[in-house]
Amino acid sequence: MVPANDYRHPTILAKEAATLDLLAEGRLELGIGAGWMRSDYEQTGLPYDPPAVRLSRLREAVDVLRGAWPNEPFSYRGDHYRVDRLDLAPRPVQRPHPPLLMGGGGRVMLRYAAREAGIVNITNRTAADGRGVDPADVGLDPLLAKLALVREAAAGRSRAPEISVAVRAVAIGGRRSVLHAAVAEHLDALRGTPSVLEGRTTASVL
Repeated sequence: MVPANDYRHPTILAKEAATLDLLAEGRLELGIGAGWMRSDYEQTGLPYDPPAVRLSRLREAVDVLRGAWPNEPFSYRGDHYRVDRLDLAPRPVQRPHPPLLMGGGGRVMLRYAAREAGIVNITNRTAADGRGVDPADVGLDPLLAKLALVREAAAGRSRAPEISVAVRAVAIGGRRSVLHAAVAEHLDALRGTPSVLEGRTTASVL
């Protein structure tokens, strides 16, 4: 749903997204995040930089995406990315660009997403060591606090972003979906939030 920015150079992502938007006749919503699980980086041989560095790269990547999609060559010089007169083809159908969906669980990321994204996906904060979900950030109270934070950060926008919540588990009629290892131990704390959908086939509780 939200690919980590570090897996692709933003110019490559811009071209892929434009192609998908063209094939989908203008229906693409592009998700992007700063990356969260240390194991994702270790398994692919990528350095797991501190959150501030990954977020700095994400901010620049969003600038590059938005600069690459209009109808003229684009150049950019930042701390992480360089672009020299990129002339992207094809262009996306949606103008000025496909809606950006940004996911996050930390306050800094959520504030940034609230200001810049068309859709904000609220998830759980990663533990400091990057090995899983922060146990202190699971449950209804943290979710409500994040909703308030996003609304406050987006208050100055002419159009409020759409807000979504990551679904971690679905249990219908006694059968439960497979859980990501990072959240499996927090299932009970997630109950009572939109992250867990439970019910019966005849009357599901959403």
